[in-house]
This record gives sequence, C-alpha cells and structure tokens, in this order.
Amino acid sequence: MNLVDPEGLEPYYELSLNRKYQSTFDSFRNMWLRLHQKSSIGRYIGVKVDPTWVSFKKFIEDMGERPVGNTLDRIDGSKGYCKENCRWADIYQQAANRKGTVFVSDGEEVLPFKVMCKKYNLPYGTIHHRFRCGWDIDEAFSTPVVWGNNYTHQRQSPGKFSIHRNEYD
Repeated sequence: MNLVDPEGLEPYYELSLNRKYQSTFDSFRNMWLRLHQKSSIGRYIGVKVDPTWVSFKKFIEDMGERPVGNTLDRIDGSKGYCKENCRWADIYQQAANRKGTVFVSDGEEVLPFKVMCKKYNLPYGTIHHRFRCGWDIDEAFSTPVVWGNNYTHQRQSPGKFSIHRNEYD
C-alpha cells in the first residue's frame, strides 16, 4: 500500500453532517488533526495516510462504523494510517499497543502489567511500586499484600512470572 504524506492534504468532509456517522467522523477528523496540529507534529513525523482516506466516504467503507467505546488505533505504531494497519480498539487494547508497555507472563499467558494485576486481583500500585523499587517480578507478584493489621491477600503462584517488552520498543 502506497501511503502519502498528509502535509497539505485537506480531507473531504462529505457525510459529516449525517448524525448516524458522527462518532466515526469524529475519529476520522481526529486522525487528521493529530497529523496537522503543531502540538503533536513531533510525534507523527513520517506518519503517512492512505491517499483514498482524504475522503470520509472511503474511510468508512474501509473501516466500517466505529463501535461504541472504541477509537481508531494503528496496529503497528511505526507505520501509517491504512486499512491494513488500523482497527477499532478499546482503551485496553490501545494501552497494550503503546510503545513502552511492559508485559508480564505468568506461565500461562502474556498480558500488560496492569491487566495481570487485575487478573490476580492485586493492587496495581503496590505491585508496580515493588517492581520499580527493584523487586524481582516473580517476588513482586507472589509476595502477599498486607492491608492493615488483620487482612492478608494471599494467592497461589501459578508459576514463574517474567517480563516482556513491547516488540517495537
């Protein structure tokens, strides 16, 4: 897919007044704003757009309507905006797709750090603090969390925890 530099392109806003497509149009407009606003230009240097996506009509043909609770996400953040590299994603998928996201393996699956804490009903702040203070990741997840004098949150460790970094860090 040949992508074009968005510099100087003005998207064609047909269908924008149709309320049925308002949330989808908002995502389309925000994509273009990200590429043209001075406050975000440094983060989007070299990001290109499918030339047919100048037209909102073509964008909606390729992407379909935006599902409730989702926004436009580039699957590979180092590539541009095109049908093959974009999807509708919820905030959890987008957070996991961010550069610098830390993933943790529990021997069964690899999940973003925060999601792994949620899976085991552990307080993210405590586990994250332990890890940032130099605790081994397995020790940080496996050591019981104590609240006050009376309550200890204990769990059985499913196996060795390990850290994985986002693949394009």
